[in-house]
Amino acid sequence: MHSIEFVQSLEHLTDQEWRTAISSGKWTVAEIVGHLIPWDQFVIDKRLPYLFTNKPLLIGPDAHALNEQSASLSRRQSKQTTISQFISTRTHLHNNVQEIANEYWKTSFIIGTSTLTLNDYLIGLIQHDLHHFEQIRSALNKY
Repeated sequence: MHSIEFVQSLEHLTDQEWRTAISSGKWTVAEIVGHLIPWDQFVIDKRLPYLFTNKPLLIGPDAHALNEQSASLSRRQSKQTTISQFISTRTHLHNNVQEIANEYWKTSFIIGTSTLTLNDYLIGLIQHDLHHFEQIRSALNKY
């Protein structure tokens, strides 16, 4: 839930801070936060329900295309809308993860050519968040 608190803390940003690239050639804070939303939704809809069903997991979406679509959307919508959508989707993801029975946390599954446990998979998602949150922190320290 620290990710929700972190994103909520961005509400105080000016529109310029929200919409300025974190560094040359990089995304804005708006685009970074905005791109997390469809990935959370993908995990909710296309990963968690299928992890332990012995059905093959669907191949993930085209990452570049999904990221570009979400970045474009976050450029057009308000800061409050992006933050609210992030909080809503992340809360939904968190609640779904909390409902997973303990016995499944160490059970292996395969995505593509990788064998993972739920714990491994979620750690990867957390590391992705932390990478982006550190980018945002570093950019905001420049202001």
